[in-house]
Amino acid sequence: MDRITRAALLDALRRCRPALAKAGNRAVELTTYWFDGGSVSAYNGRLAVFAALPTELQGGVEHTLFRWLVDTEGDDAVLTVEGSRVIVTVGASEARFNILPKERQPLKPEEVEEMMPPVRSGVRIDAEFASGLENVLVSLDPMSAVLARMGAYFAPNDDRLDIFATDDVSISWLNLPLPAGFATDTPFVLIPTGFIRQLVNMAQPSRLTVADREEEPEALEPRRAVVDAPDEPELPQATEEVQLYIHGKSALAMSEGTLAIGHLIDHHAMPDFVGELASHRQVEAVPVPEGLRAALRRVMLLKAPAAHITVRDELLAIRTERSQSGTLRESLPLPAHPDIDVYYDPELVLRALPGRTSMRISDNALRLAGPDNFLHLIAATDR
Repeated sequence: MDRITRAALLDALRRCRPALAKAGNRAVELTTYWFDGGSVSAYNGRLAVFAALPTELQGGVEHTLFRWLVDTEGDDAVLTVEGSRVIVTVGASEARFNILPKERQPLKPEEVEEMMPPVRSGVRIDAEFASGLENVLVSLDPMSAVLARMGAYFAPNDDRLDIFATDDVSISWLNLPLPAGFATDTPFVLIPTGFIRQLVNMAQPSRLTVADREEEPEALEPRRAVVDAPDEPELPQATEEVQLYIHGKSALAMSEGTLAIGHLIDHHAMPDFVGELASHRQVEAVPVPEGLRAALRRVMLLKAPAAHITVRDELLAIRTERSQSGTLRESLPLPAHPDIDVYYDPELVLRALPGRTSMRISDNALRLAGPDNFLHLIAATDR
């Protein structure tokens, strides 16, 4: 029998939750929390997360355990194994879950040990690095099956590190000083989206995780936006030291009590990001106007596929129209910006706005920048 504080059990499960495959996946092993005596883990085929949690329980318990714990009331959780079931008791609530045999665990601790780097001295992921990676996530689609869009390219460039990402309608570029200890045997490595999300979560543990939600965002939320998780109890969190390792065919992130593993994507040709960005690096941009985000949300109410964006005499106008519904129009001052007449997907602009400080609208791309080391391009669209 194990007696664990409910908060500690929830914290461990919550750390692993981004590595669960979606409920309904036919491989039930990938939608299961795995207990091995010293940790709990999840693995969806691309991302694995292990969180330290000593228990007598060994085997797999279905993902419902987490949601059930969220809705219980009590300080402690008692786990009692009876044959092929585990009884979990919290206060006056009790749940009985079947235990999958430990032999069915898809990624076992002994396999993980073989993946570990020989020297435990990785790249320190500080707050600036984590914040930059969070910006890059705006151009990453976690559901993409196209190799070039399944992760971000980490490309050392002399004493700098370029990180590129694209979803074919946008490009994100983060440029950082080359971190001490970052080394690869190839000109770049392609690190999967899920691992990058988890790296950000581990480096900023006091925040809600960027993938901690089962439901789809509301229609007015940007695609792949960072969204709040459902109501959950506050969990004790602290700032953690996170180390990143590129070893063999894997990327690994380690912090106190947590290990994340992502399989590097086997892709040998990086798109010509430098060429795509060349004409947009040095342009005369203007400050992002106050109220732009709210204006975009209003014109998006019609759910039109594109917004007509014009600048005339330093006045920005955004217009959406649907023949069966009507027209919505917003106007904002945009001093010093040249005249332009073009169409953009307002949802793509809205999702990229948080944290951006300057912009420049052109015939083929909308440039958003800020902080100084981050640049985001959005492709113009048809009417």
